[in-house]
Amino acid sequence: MHDYTFKHHADFIAHLARSIKTPHLILGGHDWGGAVVYRGAQFYPDLISHVFSVATPYFSVQDEYYSVQQLVDSGRLPNFGYQLQFGSDDHVVEKAVKEDGMLGKFLTAMYGGKLSSGRTAMDPEKGVNLEAVREDEIGMSPLFDKEVSDAQSLPVGARRTLTSLSQELDYYISQFSKNTFEGPCNWYRTRKANWEDDQTLPEEPKRQIKYALTPTSTPPSIHPNLLTKQPQTTHPLHPSQARQRAHPLHERRHGESDPQPHSWRGAEQSLGTVAYAAGDERDH
Repeated sequence: MHDYTFKHHADFIAHLARSIKTPHLILGGHDWGGAVVYRGAQFYPDLISHVFSVATPYFSVQDEYYSVQQLVDSGRLPNFGYQLQFGSDDHVVEKAVKEDGMLGKFLTAMYGGKLSSGRTAMDPEKGVNLEAVREDEIGMSPLFDKEVSDAQSLPVGARRTLTSLSQELDYYISQFSKNTFEGPCNWYRTRKANWEDDQTLPEEPKRQIKYALTPTSTPPSIHPNLLTKQPQTTHPLHPSQARQRAHPLHERRHGESDPQPHSWRGAEQSLGTVAYAAGDERDH
């Protein structure tokens, strides 16, 4: 699982920066990548001067470990139920997508494709309804319809069509058929490893980091409670400690004081469809 941890990716980014002799980086990410940039800035404050993230609110380091199961069972984050399915020990998703014809249907369902009943097959609290996906036809994702509709305002040469989007989906299917779904699902099995890495963060003050939560449509996997402590505009981040119980942005906003990795398979197989935990989970 080490290949899929935030610190492992931060180490790789730092190694890459050294190899191209780049002393400072402005680092941005989306989804799991958004989680990586936050921890990357904490592990490498002298290298990463600014970060930005799309659809991934900042999450603070926790002194105590809470499993996804605990967060879901407590009722604090029921919308993380899909993570239990994606990261299950018996690999239910990986086994399902290996079945004949299931990979394309699963991807379409995960991106909002609807069953013949008109209901979506993906529920943030439960995951993908695999049985329904097996037995039913899945309609094209509304994301595709919206993208085609939005494209009508673009010049003809810049427009994307349903044909091109279907080809894009076919490309994903071909790649996942070769590389399997284990890599993407492994991101959901690293919570304990990430927490253990967090405990190694130094206590000394960090360099100022500019932080901005990029406005986007909020994925259903992000509970409203996770956004309550997020600033809405770019704001300096001056954490007095890398490991802190309170949300550093929230705390500072109110004027209070303050190696080369082994292999890098994780980033090659990022699922990139649902957002990770955010905020101080114990507060929700």
